Amino acid sequence: MHHCLFLLLWTGAQFGQTDTGELRLAVSDPSGLPIQSAVTLVSEANQLRQNLETEPQGTLVVKRLPFGIYHVDMQRDGFATFSGLI
Repeated sequence: MHHCLFLLLWTGAQFGQTDTGELRLAVSDPSGLPIQSAVTLVSEANQLRQNLETEPQGTLVVKRLPFGIYHVDMQRDGFATFSGLI
């Protein structure tokens, strides 16, 4: 009986909600061509700072990111820097 209860509790925990999300970015130039670029994510509330880089296809996926407001900077030589809140 104890093993059955543990299995039920463990199974329920697998489908519970989490307090993290996923951020997906796609960076392209004005003509729509993908651009590999440096990305900085900062959240004062979550005490998080990450320096990342997009794939050569201009995409980036950040998983298990705590919910909150993030300041995003994207940089690439020869292009204007993007800076914004998400």
